[in-house]
Amino acid sequence: MGKNYDDTEDAIFNIFSNNPKLAPVARKSVPKEIPIKKLPTIISTGSLSLDILLDKGGLPAGVTVELFGPESTGKTTLIFHIIKEIQKLNGIVVYIDTENVLDIEYASLIGIDINTLLVAQPETRRELFEMILTLAASDEVDAVIVDSIAGIIFQENEEGYTSLEEQVTSQFMNKLNRIIEKTGTIVILTSQMRWRKKKYSKNSMVTTGGDPLKMYSKIRLKIKKSRNIKDFDDVIGNRVCVSVEKNVYKRKVDPPFSYAEFDIYFNTGISRESEIIDLGIIYNIIQKKGSWYSYYENNKNKIIGQGRDTAIAFLRENPELTNNLENLINLTSQIFQ
Repeated sequence: MGKNYDDTEDAIFNIFSNNPKLAPVARKSVPKEIPIKKLPTIISTGSLSLDILLDKGGLPAGVTVELFGPESTGKTTLIFHIIKEIQKLNGIVVYIDTENVLDIEYASLIGIDINTLLVAQPETRRELFEMILTLAASDEVDAVIVDSIAGIIFQENEEGYTSLEEQVTSQFMNKLNRIIEKTGTIVILTSQMRWRKKKYSKNSMVTTGGDPLKMYSKIRLKIKKSRNIKDFDDVIGNRVCVSVEKNVYKRKVDPPFSYAEFDIYFNTGISRESEIIDLGIIYNIIQKKGSWYSYYENNKNKIIGQGRDTAIAFLRENPELTNNLENLINLTSQIFQ
């Protein structure tokens, strides 16, 4: 059953009939029957290590999340994996593409069902804010994702963001947080790093949206590229790390790593097998001696392979073993929660 919300909120109205900016990809009309919300309170990010780092297995529903970092670091790929996980639970996702660069082919390769993904492309800052508030207040939508907030809003002057813009954003974020606490909608905003020019002090790096977005976001994730992944001389992916800069849901015991690090391949996205190898070593589920990887089963040491790439390929060819190792990692990680 859908959740009740305050009827006095002026952002609440029927999004599917009154907002012409909403349009499903590759479809001409929104489905008449929208599934009732049945999402769990925790949503996976698609990255096993990031889920462990965030505690309880992923992102909680009913919060605002800011995902920021330099360009070309994997923000959109991580967003696609979150959308994929929500769709697995029959959730309705609205993807607000402010830069008009949605790669449908890449999204399909990640595993997103394009036919059920709703896409909106606002033209102004006012449209964007009204659209987010309206979608967040509805019982038909489970997640609203903006990629990216840098593509449409905030004009900068030599002092940085104007006080009026920050005031408007503060009001918007405050209202948004009050709405999603009632509806349980998760809102994810991606932003990029920008240089803020200052007259009397050193320039500094800030996220698009200024301080209000930083202050009102419940969870802030910073992503950056560690190194390139190469196949001989060809770059086939990136090794990225994600750190939790802010999390209002504090955990009692920290995990045995301070940031999540995983591989992103250009044609498949986040590598689940490489994460299992890395986390298996951290939790002593997989043993590494020299260049050899192995694991214990029924008190017998079984070889996975020699070299990291060989071990990853072996897990891809043995999905049952991969699932068993992932379950062991999840059970072991609960000890640190």
